[in-house]
Amino acid sequence: VGLSGDFVAEHAVAGLDLFCELLATPAFLPEPFARQKAVILEQIKSRTDNPASVAADLFARTLYPKHSYGQNLLGRAEVVGRLDTQALQAYHRTFLASGRLVVAVTGAFDVERFADALSAALVSAGPPPELPPPSAPDQAPEAARRAKAPLDRKQTHVLIGCMGTTLSHPDRFGLEILSTILSGQSGRLFAELRDQQSLAYAISSSSLEGLDPGYFVVHVGTSPDKVAQACAGVHRHLDRLVQEPVSEDELRRAKRYLVGSHAIGLQQSGSRALTMALSERYGLPFDDYQRYPEQLAPWTLSSLQALAGRTLRDAQRVEVHCGPA
Repeated sequence: VGLSGDFVAEHAVAGLDLFCELLATPAFLPEPFARQKAVILEQIKSRTDNPASVAADLFARTLYPKHSYGQNLLGRAEVVGRLDTQALQAYHRTFLASGRLVVAVTGAFDVERFADALSAALVSAGPPPELPPPSAPDQAPEAARRAKAPLDRKQTHVLIGCMGTTLSHPDRFGLEILSTILSGQSGRLFAELRDQQSLAYAISSSSLEGLDPGYFVVHVGTSPDKVAQACAGVHRHLDRLVQEPVSEDELRRAKRYLVGSHAIGLQQSGSRALTMALSERYGLPFDDYQRYPEQLAPWTLSSLQALAGRTLRDAQRVEVHCGPA
């Protein structure tokens, strides 16, 4: 939860005053609130008609049966429908209390002037309200889990994955490397399952970490008559990561790609500010992003295989299908 702003350097002070006003004393007016609530309700409704979204939600619920990670980020229609401006103000007082804020600023600005302005505008009126207790983390599956959701569409979406790791764990960098080796047009999955065998019209892999363990997942979009072959191909490639080391060339290309993508993603000042704020808020050094290449460097062929053996074993996998019954 937060607020961001981009200002022309010559108007930075005026922009900061507006930013602080919006952050400290927002006006939750009924009319714009109603419009935005209607937009969210429509997004929730349309999500249930999107096979990829239905599959993603089913995967989350299956992997996280108790944790809040298993819930739809947009919320449930019956809950959103009950919200009013008073509920929003209470949420703001709890989660955006000044004592909980992390503010990151990048660009051309007067540091001391900004610090003084922020301190004056965001002075605490007392201790913030107590936060609700966090969800208890789910444990990694001890046996494979399967789930299906019928949807009247011509394609089937399949997600196959495992529980991953946290933001603060070094394994996150190894999982990013493994995901990169699998995905992309030069990755193993695309080369075999799409180019060579024509088993999928869309295929990708990703690794997402959180404060509690996130997930590593492969997404396949295919036709109903090719689901079994496509799933077998994905499992075969995951098994291969567990059973044998990747090649030196794959490792080198994955690291080079990740370092380049990371640098490109931080070219904008706003991206760097967001990264610093989130790192500080989540217990990492605010400048953790500057060490990204060094955090990838220690991963070797043997350590990646060991990581795959700990994380991507068949017995820990979740597989969900969404498509024609």
